[in-house]
Amino acid sequence: MLKFITAAVVLALSSAGALAEPKNYKLDPSHTTVAFLVNHIGFSRMLGRFIEVEGDFTYDEDTQTLSNLRVTVQTKSV
Repeated sequence: MLKFITAAVVLALSSAGALAEPKNYKLDPSHTTVAFLVNHIGFSRMLGRFIEVEGDFTYDEDTQTLSNLRVTVQTKSV
């Protein structure tokens, strides 16, 4: 029984390192919004947004850090 528990603990610890690696993600264009707010001569505000947005990033769950963020916005899609 002790050998089984020891083997289970070793297996759990060795597989924990594999899960700890940072993962790469892509932004979903249909669920991503890049918007801006413009003040119009102090009387009103106009909301605008860009339709074409794409990007990706790396997220490390263990350290909760975001890195390698890249976002491309097509300005003609305003």
